[in-house]
Amino acid sequence: MGFNEQLSVPGVLESTVNLGMDGALFDEYVYDLSNSRVAITKIGYGGGGEPPQNVFETTVGNNTQTVFDIDAGFATAGATIYLYDTINENLVHIFDQELGVPTSTSVRLTLTPAPATGQIEVVIFG
Repeated sequence: MGFNEQLSVPGVLESTVNLGMDGALFDEYVYDLSNSRVAITKIGYGGGGEPPQNVFETTVGNNTQTVFDIDAGFATAGATIYLYDTINENLVHIFDQELGVPTSTSVRLTLTPAPATGQIEVVIFG
């Protein structure tokens, strides 16, 4: 791309770059952002075009447990969940999730192997 060109990327750019599993590319993206070499303009969000009304964040992991029931405090039937591995410094792509389980405001996450203490940051958007 040349100077002052615009590029539209569907989805969340940070996730798209990170999903490529190329740490150098993500580092370049962060460098460009911090040095104002690129500007990010968000065009809409999920289905309704509005930002999520509810966001809940927590950290899980205790070296033994593989199933985590997390109460977000809002209905999670249509929630989006992102997991970040704080030790390996990347998004977690493989995990099982059950929305609205065991209650309508909860999610059940299953991670194998059991994450280390505080290893997984969980962000739930509702």
